[in-house]
Amino acid sequence: MKKVRLFNPFLKKYKSYNPLGATAKKIYQYSIDKGRDPRSILPQGINYDKIKKTYNKIKTKIDRSNVRRITYQQVNSATEFGKAPIGVLRNIIQKYAGQTVQFAAKYTDQDEVYDRAQIEDIPPLKGGFSSWWENFSYFFYIDSMVNMFSGSINVGLDPQFQAQLLIMTLDKVNEDNYYQYFMEGITNCLLTPILIWAENSLEEAKSKTAEKRYKRIIKLLREYEKEFINGVPQDKISELCNKLQIGIEIDLPSTVNTNTIYIKHRSQKKPLKIFKYLNTKLNHIELNEVNSLSAYEYITKKKLKELFWSYVEEGNFLLFKETRSGGLKQINTLEKIYRAELDNYEIAVREFEEKNKLQDFRLEHYNNVSLSQFVMDSNHNNGSIQFMYEEDYNDVMIEHIDMIKSYTRGSDCKFYEGYLAKITDFRKTDKIIGVGIYQITNIDFGGNTQIEKLKVLHNNNSYPSPELKYYLALGITFDIIGGCWGATTNIEFTGDREKGTGMYEKVDGIKNYCKWFGCIQMIQHYDRYNFTCDDINFAQLNRFNTKTDIRYNAAGGQGIIEYKKQKVYHHQHIASFINSYARINLIEQLLLIKGDIIAVQVDGIYYSGETELTPLFKDEDKFTLDYVMPDTCYTQNISGKYEFGDSRDFNEVEIHTGPGGCGKTHNNLVDKGLCNILYTAPSYKLIRNKQEEYGCDVCVIAWLIHSDPEKWLDKFRNYSTIIIDEASMVSNEVKELIIDRFTYHRLIFCGDLGFQLPCIEGTEFKVEDDPVINHTTNRRCKCSRLQRRLNYLRDAIEAGIKLPALDNKFMGIDIIDKDDIDYDVKDLIISPIHKKKDYYTNKYKDKDKYIILDNTLDYSNGQIVYEKIKGVKSELRHGYTIHCIQGETAQNKLFIDVEKMRDIRMMYTAFSRAQYLYQLILIK
Repeated sequence: MKKVRLFNPFLKKYKSYNPLGATAKKIYQYSIDKGRDPRSILPQGINYDKIKKTYNKIKTKIDRSNVRRITYQQVNSATEFGKAPIGVLRNIIQKYAGQTVQFAAKYTDQDEVYDRAQIEDIPPLKGGFSSWWENFSYFFYIDSMVNMFSGSINVGLDPQFQAQLLIMTLDKVNEDNYYQYFMEGITNCLLTPILIWAENSLEEAKSKTAEKRYKRIIKLLREYEKEFINGVPQDKISELCNKLQIGIEIDLPSTVNTNTIYIKHRSQKKPLKIFKYLNTKLNHIELNEVNSLSAYEYITKKKLKELFWSYVEEGNFLLFKETRSGGLKQINTLEKIYRAELDNYEIAVREFEEKNKLQDFRLEHYNNVSLSQFVMDSNHNNGSIQFMYEEDYNDVMIEHIDMIKSYTRGSDCKFYEGYLAKITDFRKTDKIIGVGIYQITNIDFGGNTQIEKLKVLHNNNSYPSPELKYYLALGITFDIIGGCWGATTNIEFTGDREKGTGMYEKVDGIKNYCKWFGCIQMIQHYDRYNFTCDDINFAQLNRFNTKTDIRYNAAGGQGIIEYKKQKVYHHQHIASFINSYARINLIEQLLLIKGDIIAVQVDGIYYSGETELTPLFKDEDKFTLDYVMPDTCYTQNISGKYEFGDSRDFNEVEIHTGPGGCGKTHNNLVDKGLCNILYTAPSYKLIRNKQEEYGCDVCVIAWLIHSDPEKWLDKFRNYSTIIIDEASMVSNEVKELIIDRFTYHRLIFCGDLGFQLPCIEGTEFKVEDDPVINHTTNRRCKCSRLQRRLNYLRDAIEAGIKLPALDNKFMGIDIIDKDDIDYDVKDLIISPIHKKKDYYTNKYKDKDKYIILDNTLDYSNGQIVYEKIKGVKSELRHGYTIHCIQGETAQNKLFIDVEKMRDIRMMYTAFSRAQYLYQLILIK
């Protein structure tokens, strides 16, 4: 019988006991004799007979209807009727479509027993099941030809060692808020830790005042123990906190990793101590001594597993996390958080991913769901297809060849063009723009009957561009509908292929590269924690945190907490290319065979006749033809409709020029075909304005060019397209640094180059050989009279005309005395030099108008406000330099001090801030 943790009043400490052992019964009787209700102290499932004064266990009948076990014998029996094992499993699992299921597999290979587990959200049959199955079926494979139910590893084994699969549904529970009395146990679970703290504090008290305080607290606690003999009610906790001058926080397992706290109370005076508890079952809490959720102790996986089972056997509460393959990853106890050390597989993968910088090339699902789905649908796993049946090949000599480590041979493909790394564009197109993935239709095989029979190409499906170019070279034609493309990278698998090290090492019966490839094809939308839970009522209580889902399986005595991830990253675009290169390599070999093709199984070919082997293939002794599914196709037909952006030329670097208000920046920010956009500009004020207007991600240009990688690396990783606004203020040196640093990104520079004021430091921005897109329609200027003057200034700048002397008029506008103006704080006064701007600040010092000098959650450096903001650094400011307001639009009167104006570009910059001619007032 599972032990329970009880407080022994005779030893005055907690210990684990058999709940029906002699010691446990003495402890129960001691508390009952003191007048406590047996229901408040007995462990779950133990009954007390008041008349006979005996204790007995009540057997709970567990509903196991949501658990199913599949054995090798069952699968083998089905295969005798012509079904392949993987087909049998698919038929079983599709009955769970639309549910969340935990799979636990156990099998024997080369005299070693392996087990693995995985939780899956199975899509509906008509809502993505086929695509999901294509990826998930890797769970059952040991290598590309053998799965756990194959006869080659099961025949001759005792049934207990043959393959087994456990399918356990995890049912979502509804929220139910139970009113609790925190008592369950021999001592009061809420009051006892407080009493121990008070007694220790009394012993350590260094003053009479402290002694008096803790004696009072202890006295109150003794009274509470008598008053709440059957537990402290929830609604009394606030009162208790005030009288004891403490704080109490009670978390549920579901709220531990969130900002939500189930119960939280503080005394009105500053609390002497905050007590943090975890509600581990109904009517019971335990002191939670974990102060930081990010402080881990790393131990070996073996020790982690031993610790896990010791807690389970003693009946202690556990919150634990598993890897996708079912191994223990983390255990949260009430004292500490433990994590597993990296094993050889994880070390190999880390080295491989770091060397190839794969963390820089992740695709985030929620940023563009249509793009993410398009990429996932393009990842066609290579399956099996049979061309001849047993009666047709019964009397012929069958040959079997297999590709050598097929998923690692992409660079050996004749049509290799690298792997799609960062996707910058997702739009309509009728041709291949760059290395990417494209959706096709109207396929004409042009007499390539062998490829047509392979059923590898399907209308309205998407495929990587190297594969499409291969088919074009064979004479196969098609129409392109749309696609995604961007920058490429090369991938090198670390380790020695021949010696079986690194990514080629076999860990737990599976090659590291195979396991990694299977993992990158699976997407987890939820972060899941498991917790021990014997009571569905307690599972329902955990639904208190509405941002989580709770699933419960009575048979396993287990609850699962699901937190929906805010960001879901994946590498399915890279997986799509890996599968694609393997397909090309296989078809290349297939077309060399002179004879009959009997079947294709992933990367293996069964045939009769003869062939010349390419360097990627070898003769294979294993014969698994019995497990090939007949009447199927080599790749699944996964067609879809996607939200492509409009067609557009592709340039890795391009420059958008034109007057302010012509849509240079706007047109790019609203282009749905650009992926993962980051907007940047020289000032915090500009980027905050754009963020509020467009909802885009932003940062200042200074972060992109910072010498510290910690400042710019997350921008490099998380974005594909970078828009650099107000490019006229960017030096040529900064431009070149951005281009050299962000080599995998689409870079779009926007600015009125040659007309607006240039950068203060460095060489002026040079266009050089980069493509230039001119924008000419000015939407900011709403006045034809102002537009004529702006055009005149632009023509003068292009012609190299100098700014004339400014006396009484300029372009028909009167120049008035600076002391005769009707100024309101909402107006804007700009001048060419700092000294002049300071004059206006001093002149209007009695009016409230401030410039923010810091960046906070609500304010940006350079932002203008009309009252002093408490706690935010700012200074009084009424005059501004023209450089300071570059990129902004004036909403009211615009006073331009022309006294020291010498540069015609400075005058144009000032004029172009206005929308109407009547806004402009020239002063000196």
